[in-house]
Amino acid sequence: MGHHHERNRTNEQEGGTQMSLRKQSSLEDSQASLIAQLQGQVLNLRQTIDYNHDVLMEAKDGVIKIDNNRIIIFCNKAATSMFGYLPGDLLGLNVKILMPQRHKGNYSLFFKSSELNAAQQAVETNQELEATKKDGSKFWIDFSVVKKRKGADLEHTIFIKDISAQKVVVDSLAELHRELDARINLVNVSCVVSELDLNGNITYVNDLMCELSQYTREECIGQPHSMFRHQDTPVPFFDDLWTTLKSGKTFRGILKNRKKDGSAYWEDAVISPVLGSDGQPIKYIGVRYVITDLIEREEELKKLNEEQADNLLTLNELMVEKETQTLLFEKVNGQMEKFLYSTSHDLRSPITTIMGLVQIMRMEIKDETVRDYISKIEKSANKLDKTIKDIMTYSISAYQHLDSQRIDFKRLAWEIWNGQSDHDAFHKIRMEIAVKGEAVFFIDIKRMKTILTKLIDNALQFHDVNKALPFIRIIIAVESEQVTLEVADNGIGIGASYLNEIFTMFFKASHISTGAGLGLFLVKEAMAQLRGEIEVESEIGFGSVFRIIIPNSHKGKLMHRKMLLMNPKSTDSQ
Repeated sequence: MGHHHERNRTNEQEGGTQMSLRKQSSLEDSQASLIAQLQGQVLNLRQTIDYNHDVLMEAKDGVIKIDNNRIIIFCNKAATSMFGYLPGDLLGLNVKILMPQRHKGNYSLFFKSSELNAAQQAVETNQELEATKKDGSKFWIDFSVVKKRKGADLEHTIFIKDISAQKVVVDSLAELHRELDARINLVNVSCVVSELDLNGNITYVNDLMCELSQYTREECIGQPHSMFRHQDTPVPFFDDLWTTLKSGKTFRGILKNRKKDGSAYWEDAVISPVLGSDGQPIKYIGVRYVITDLIEREEELKKLNEEQADNLLTLNELMVEKETQTLLFEKVNGQMEKFLYSTSHDLRSPITTIMGLVQIMRMEIKDETVRDYISKIEKSANKLDKTIKDIMTYSISAYQHLDSQRIDFKRLAWEIWNGQSDHDAFHKIRMEIAVKGEAVFFIDIKRMKTILTKLIDNALQFHDVNKALPFIRIIIAVESEQVTLEVADNGIGIGASYLNEIFTMFFKASHISTGAGLGLFLVKEAMAQLRGEIEVESEIGFGSVFRIIIPNSHKGKLMHRKMLLMNPKSTDSQ
């Protein structure tokens, strides 16, 4: 029995030992499993860390990690390349090496302090700053910073994008916006601008539109644009306008519109549709230039052109009439030349015959009474011959065209004087001729010869036989613009009551006149042809002074200027 109890105890002891062994084995198995699990987790964590490292290293954006002291502890390929460094060059360097010089003294601006969250991290996002490459060049970056506490340390992970290209685009867009704003401002200042909805109702007007139309902005908005339509503008014009706009095309035309007070104004209008994504108009914008002044000037020019056309028609009629008169004048001139020839030949020929017969009779007849008759015949024949010559001179002056030629006044004056040698008083009178000035002068020499001849003949005819020293003095002052000629004598003089009549045809102021009274009349007619002026001063018993002024011809003035250019020292006063 005791032995039985002992065996039972032994069996119990062996069973407890086995149980303990089983428990110990189970615990060891649990520990081993836990260790295996932990090792697996560590492996997974390492793989995750390696994966994240690889992901960050291969990321397209730059990634840089720095510690509490701003020392770079990680830099991926993109960041290394972005800043122009070789792999590994940035590790261990202070991050301020990547910052512009102006930021290096206060580079904490890149890492603003912020409160960490429950996960002991904070994020600063979307900052744009200028960075520095290894070669010193600057470029723009957009970056965000993730701050995470690791024990006592604070680690910064910086995610960086190179936005230089975007910055250029943004700056260009900003410049374009500024330019667009300037253009819009110019348009608003210089043009009338309005916008319409698809129904033609006004949705916008600028200040110039209100100023021009005399309507306020409040009076315009929501109203149909036809509120400005002038009754003179035809309906088909607006039909064409809307057809063009609704087809998506731009319309341009000249519009006559009406102001609030009813007065009209003109515009050069350009209206264009704004198209939606489907290519259909969504609204209309109109830009118009005010051209009221241009239209009014155009109307004035039109009226002026019509007047000029009428004037031109009248001028053409006058020219036709002038041509007719010219033809008639040429016909009359031709007939006059025939008449002059007939006068010279048919009338003067008998006189010449009479004069020849007189000379023969004077040689053969000795009877004084008969010789006295012969002298009277000769005197009458000479008078008739002179009258015929004067009539011929007048005809030449009245009907023949001016023939401008260069003149030598001194030579002409002496030729005329010497031609008077047959006059009874020729050798009794002292002639003085003085010419001042050397300007080139062009004039119709035939008419100038008529003037000088008749003035000298007049001085000869009315010389004072009672004076001991009778004289005729001719002073000629030649200038580039005109010639002034004085013929003075100390003859019998002319009474003051006759001075206004002496230039009249056939007028005789003295009984001693032997002519027909045509001399001074021919002088006046020739002066009129030469556009000259004549005046006379005279007193009975003291003599007379005839003073004439004749302008140089256009040809003469040009030739004188040419002479001055060739010889600058030459002057009129020489």
